[in-house]
Amino acid sequence: MSSLFLNKGFHRSQINSLEDYSTSIIPWNVERMKFTKKLFSSISSALCMHNVQLGITAHTLTMNAQGDVPTGAIAIAMSINNDKIFQQNSILDNSNFTVIESGGEVDAHFPGPVKIISIFFKEKFLKNRYEKKFDEPYPINSKAVVRVCDQKVLCAIKHELVKIITSIDTDNTILDHTALYSFEDVVVDNITDLLYISKPENKNNKKFNVAHGLYKQISLRYNNDINIAILCKELGISERNAYLTFKNHYNLTPNNFLRYLRLHKVKKELLESHYTTTTISSIAIKNGFYHISYFASVYKSHFGELPSITLRKSFIDQ
Repeated sequence: MSSLFLNKGFHRSQINSLEDYSTSIIPWNVERMKFTKKLFSSISSALCMHNVQLGITAHTLTMNAQGDVPTGAIAIAMSINNDKIFQQNSILDNSNFTVIESGGEVDAHFPGPVKIISIFFKEKFLKNRYEKKFDEPYPINSKAVVRVCDQKVLCAIKHELVKIITSIDTDNTILDHTALYSFEDVVVDNITDLLYISKPENKNNKKFNVAHGLYKQISLRYNNDINIAILCKELGISERNAYLTFKNHYNLTPNNFLRYLRLHKVKKELLESHYTTTTISSIAIKNGFYHISYFASVYKSHFGELPSITLRKSFIDQ
């Protein structure tokens, strides 16, 4: 665990390159991280306590990142201001948070300027505090994007976590052992509450089941030649019911979610492709976009640039 945390106290850094990121972030964030962008900028503020590290990072450019959460740690992340992050075939936004346990895989795409809260716990510490507090087993296993039904609770917790960082940053709080333990209690109390209210008791909620079942199928099969009508038929639900319940729970339609996943997969493949041998149409068709002019239009609308520009960036980065 010595490589997980910074020295105890408050740390603030301006990062302008992967070299800065490697020396400032990787030792305490995630192991074996790989980034596709050579130049980007971020401002990171982190409070390192005895068993918890709370950080807020603002990235300014698009970035992909892969790696593993260190052994013996649990990572929890959530977006701020409804910034969307693409993580493991799921969308991280204002309605949810992600939990990645010890050794779990990080596979994240930051589609543009984003601001995120990241919290690293010593695994035994978080699980012991949860089980002692609620007298029940720790609820999360492996990696998961967890939706919070009560958005007000999630918003309040985010506000509390941001307030900790901003208050230290602006008020020059003296961070002795007592203060660190006090902040640590606030963080772990908020996160254990969040884990508790997000347990799968929603399995008894029929509408949630409809939305979540469709969400899961889209996440698993968006690479295949499927559409929402086929999935609804397989799940035994009407398209209208699927549309209404899905939009109510995830604030976007099933078709928009399917398109979102496919667009991000296309972009990832374009950035990883060889500029001189790759055709945009072949990647688009492989990912379910059969009308190339329509594809180019929705791609530009979503990412703010034509797919040809993205492909050219792969050449610049090579």
